[in-house]
Amino acid sequence: MQPEKHPRATADLAERRQAKALESRLRTVLERTTAAALAASNAAPGRVLDDLAVAITEILGVACAVVGEFVDDSKTTMRTRAVRFDGRVLANFEYDVMSTACRHIVGRASRFLASGVRSEFAPDSIFYAEGIDSYAGYALSANDGRQVGVIVALDRKPIADQALTETILKILAARASAEIERERAEANYRAVFESAEDAILVLDWTSARILDANPKACATRGYTRDELLRLGIAELSANVPPYTMEQARKYFEAAKRSPHAVRFEWLRKNKDGTLHVDEVDLKAGQLGGHKCMFAFVREITERKRTEKALRDSEEMYREIFNASADAMVLRDADFRVVDVNPAYSSMSGYTRAETLGAHRVLTVTPEENLRWRSEHERMLKGEHLRFEFRARRKDGTPYEAELHGMPVTYDGRPHVLYVSRDITERKHAELALRVSEEQYRTIFNVSDDVMVVRDEAMLVVDANPAFFELQSATREEVIGVRYPLFVGEPNRAAAEALIRDALAGRPGKLEIQIRRKDGEVREFDVRAMPMVYRGRPHVLAIGRDLTVERGAERERRRLEVQLRQAQKMEAIGQLTGGIAHDFNNILGSIMGYNVLALERALDACDAKTAMYLEEALGSCRRARDLIQQMLTFSRGERGEPRRLSLRRLVEDTTPLLRSSLPPTIVFELDCEPTSPMVLVDEIQAGQVLLNLCINARDAMQGVGRLKLDVRELDTQGLVCASCHSPVLGRCVALSVADTGSGIEPAVQERMFEPFFSTKDKGKGSGMGLSMVHGIVHEHGGHVVVQSAPGRGSTFTVLWPAAEGAVDPLQGPAQVGALRARSRLSGRVLLVDDERAIRGFMQEMLGEWGLTVTAAADGGEALRAFDAAPLGFDLVISDQAMPTMTGLALTAQLRARQPELPIILCAGYTDEGIVAEAQRCGVQGLLHKPLEAAQLRAAVEAALSRQFEDVGHS
Repeated sequence: MQPEKHPRATADLAERRQAKALESRLRTVLERTTAAALAASNAAPGRVLDDLAVAITEILGVACAVVGEFVDDSKTTMRTRAVRFDGRVLANFEYDVMSTACRHIVGRASRFLASGVRSEFAPDSIFYAEGIDSYAGYALSANDGRQVGVIVALDRKPIADQALTETILKILAARASAEIERERAEANYRAVFESAEDAILVLDWTSARILDANPKACATRGYTRDELLRLGIAELSANVPPYTMEQARKYFEAAKRSPHAVRFEWLRKNKDGTLHVDEVDLKAGQLGGHKCMFAFVREITERKRTEKALRDSEEMYREIFNASADAMVLRDADFRVVDVNPAYSSMSGYTRAETLGAHRVLTVTPEENLRWRSEHERMLKGEHLRFEFRARRKDGTPYEAELHGMPVTYDGRPHVLYVSRDITERKHAELALRVSEEQYRTIFNVSDDVMVVRDEAMLVVDANPAFFELQSATREEVIGVRYPLFVGEPNRAAAEALIRDALAGRPGKLEIQIRRKDGEVREFDVRAMPMVYRGRPHVLAIGRDLTVERGAERERRRLEVQLRQAQKMEAIGQLTGGIAHDFNNILGSIMGYNVLALERALDACDAKTAMYLEEALGSCRRARDLIQQMLTFSRGERGEPRRLSLRRLVEDTTPLLRSSLPPTIVFELDCEPTSPMVLVDEIQAGQVLLNLCINARDAMQGVGRLKLDVRELDTQGLVCASCHSPVLGRCVALSVADTGSGIEPAVQERMFEPFFSTKDKGKGSGMGLSMVHGIVHEHGGHVVVQSAPGRGSTFTVLWPAAEGAVDPLQGPAQVGALRARSRLSGRVLLVDDERAIRGFMQEMLGEWGLTVTAAADGGEALRAFDAAPLGFDLVISDQAMPTMTGLALTAQLRARQPELPIILCAGYTDEGIVAEAQRCGVQGLLHKPLEAAQLRAAVEAALSRQFEDVGHS
């Protein structure tokens, strides 16, 4: 006859089963979400979407996975980007969204159908024929919120666990969306880069080595793209004063510091040995997440020749000035006469000595002088004026003259040159024609817009200097000939039609690309207007250069891409924080019930069960630390340094590293058991270890031996590889050694620089070792590197040893201490919105002897308190609850009973929460998941203070 089971034993068995079930559930969730996160981060460049489809089928155990992208914004047609069915990779295809189960996910975040989806597929589709009956899908969204596709899991049998399935799809959907966005952005960048009219060079941030060059840059220099990428800036430079490489470095450093482009002139040497002068706009930017420099180059050789000719012509100024038949007067900004030529003295009758220094016009009335002063101010501002005036010579004889005033620079300061001619004899005959012709010529010549006049036969009748500069042609080459239209072949017919229409009396405009004589292509807005010249129909074509404006628009689009990248990283952080918060709640209930079960095992003197439960509790604590790392990452913050055993860090991290790195890498651990502790932030120390292991994995290309070593090390004679300072003091060394290819000396000099990487484009950010440098030196440590080509590498991180040794209190001792204490008494109001956490805390507090009233939210807690205002000695409340936070509840309870002790529990705290808790008079602020010993100590302290206050009242 079987003995009857004791009720307490049955309850213990049920609790253990419940704890095991919860632990199994958490393990499944952690394993699958971790696998999904690793699959998302380790997806190979070039086959990201295919790898994600494989991950869906393997992690969820489904028959089929599909990653699809909408063909256009109508979202009616889907193009598959990756399809995996029964372990096979299917060719991509397009399908009508409205005829499949995917139509229900358009405009929604997700859809889950455990069974019955087969009827939603067309009978002739593979999904119908293969008996697919379950469906789980998640939307792919761009950074601006637009839905760009879907990621789907399908199976013949029902898909179990909707929440876990959607969480995994959500993780993989974020990576798939980012990949699609990256492909679109890269395609847009390459199209703009390749079609740019300016020559563009992309330069390395540190060395100024050429990283990329567009077709224009290759064509103008006579090199192929591969040839340019092998050359340095020095090979393309004439390197003669003032265009020396030393000056180039100054421009390069100035551009790094400036938010705007740095413009300068440079002497370029082409492949054929010819020299050309370039105008360069050097602008700092980013490409593929790396800092770089963009050089926008325009050739100005012809302009420089023109400027030189102008300087040469200045030497002839005095001869021309003195020999001119026209009277010339040069006045400064104050209207003072600086110089006159002999022709002026002959025409006016005033000698040069009488005129120099005069602040008025000697040949006109005082009223006319006022007008001249006004016109003088206009000309100083850049206007050219031509007018006629009446004057009197020194002997009183009247005459009429034509005056042309123009702004000039003389002796480095603004002046106005007045050129006048006596027109008394021909005034009446030529007055009307002369005024019209001179006004036209002035506007025509000084305009920055390109102007050209053509007759009915398309012959060029006239053109302004801007036209000659654009076409790099002389007046003799253009005037009187059928000068061709320098436009690209696609625009030529439209340009000719525009001129024909204007000849017929119909004005029009057109945006076209105009090709200069030297081959440079520029964007222009061209307007053609009909006109009559010498009684015959002509066309005046005016072109405005839009090249700079279009370049600014391209720069705006580039900045928009950077903004979308920043928004994507923010979204990943928010996703990580949300997942970690949910895990924290699940883990809290597991740890609580584990502690309760451990207490019972200790009561029953079941040492083996107690050991099992303590091991499980230790795993929970490691999971808690991992969750804290996720929360810290999602908020961009760092933890606080504390005493840490590097040996324990390596031993705890090794299982995670083994599962993350390829099985072809052999691990070796050699940790000194008595090494001192160090004072570091555990999260950051873990980042250092992870980065060094990933660096070793890449150096070995996934095959080799990885050795981790922790020991106290004699630092005499050691020098830091990153800051080159000698290492002093007592240190604990964490070494990561690999059997890879080793590091070249030139690479060792730069490997700690941000964004420096020897990996192929898209396979590394260049931030791993720079992050190691920053974290280690922030904690007062150093990095020593031993490596040689072909002999592997050893990275040794030297952390300053912490004074003294502290053994952390272990779980059984804490629980034993709890069991050894006397029972408590008091009435507790417990508030938490998580049912599982509320349940284990109510059980634990009851085991300690407390009377507990539980509430699921702030409103229910207030109702319970108002029903018995003096019925509670202590309140324990969660902080993050719907409708009312723990701090808000504290404020209302304090208003009702100011002396009531309150303990606040929070999964994550920042300075704001801590300050507000202190202001509200919170008795204790505990971090979730709760440790039983911490909770017991806080409860005892709160109740002790409460009863002392009662005794004094």
